[in-house]
Amino acid sequence: MKKLLLCFYVTIAFFCVKAQPVIPNKVASWSFNGNFIDAGGNAINGTNFGATATTNKFGQANAAMDFNNPSTTGAVVAYATHPANAALNYSGTQNFSISLVAFVNSPFSHTVGLYDNNINYYGYGMWIWQPGAATELRFNYKNGSLGALNVPIGQWIHICAIREGGVLKLFINGV
Repeated sequence: MKKLLLCFYVTIAFFCVKAQPVIPNKVASWSFNGNFIDAGGNAINGTNFGATATTNKFGQANAAMDFNNPSTTGAVVAYATHPANAALNYSGTQNFSISLVAFVNSPFSHTVGLYDNNINYYGYGMWIWQPGAATELRFNYKNGSLGALNVPIGQWIHICAIREGGVLKLFINGV
């Protein structure tokens, strides 16, 4: 009976491990679980400037980072950086995606960067801003830009920006 039970647990453990998604060519991955350590294999570790650990969308403590750390002037001063790395510099023909989960807690009057890789120097990045009545998500790559209106406020959202075959795509919660 012990051998059968052990075999059962090993089989379940094997299937659980095999069920983990494999992401080929993952360049960088930051889980934001209280730090900015890269789990992507290239050791592109980030540096924290004022962000604090908080609870994630699943209720797990210290499994997300809160960048809402306003200064006395009202500007958001919390951010994280990572060192320059050639693995993150995509050519004009490479396909890539940026995927993240964010909680936008209120409308705002300034631009909030979600990711910026030398966007001012023909790099790429994503940001949220409110140019009019609607909160807008933007994705920029070199000279191309794409926007999505009506970013949900007060809830966790999944954001995915994709460049595939020269076409920019932007998804909020899969749509």
